[in-house]
Amino acid sequence: MKRLAVDIETDGLDAKRIYCVVARDLDEKRTYTFTPNTIENCKQLLESADILVFHNGVSFDAPVLKRLLNINIPLDKIRGLTLCVKAVTRSKHGASLWGTTR
Repeated sequence: MKRLAVDIETDGLDAKRIYCVVARDLDEKRTYTFTPNTIENCKQLLESADILVFHNGVSFDAPVLKRLLNINIPLDKIRGLTLCVKAVTRSKHGASLWGTTR
């Protein structure tokens, strides 16, 4: 099973351009980075994944990837950021780990 944590950077919420795609294979601990010159190469990797973890995959990332790069990501393969946070090697989770504001 291939599980990827994925993030994309675009020119805004009404994206017309994707600047980069970064995918981290959660099992192989390998990071893939696709820049404007190589962005088309991410299609095969993303479509071959069994699970894709995004911050906002259903509402933003998957639709933008489909519209701009014709990458098909079925909704049942998308997981939310909570799973991504759990994949980080920490013994504890929660907002307190990020500090406090006073």
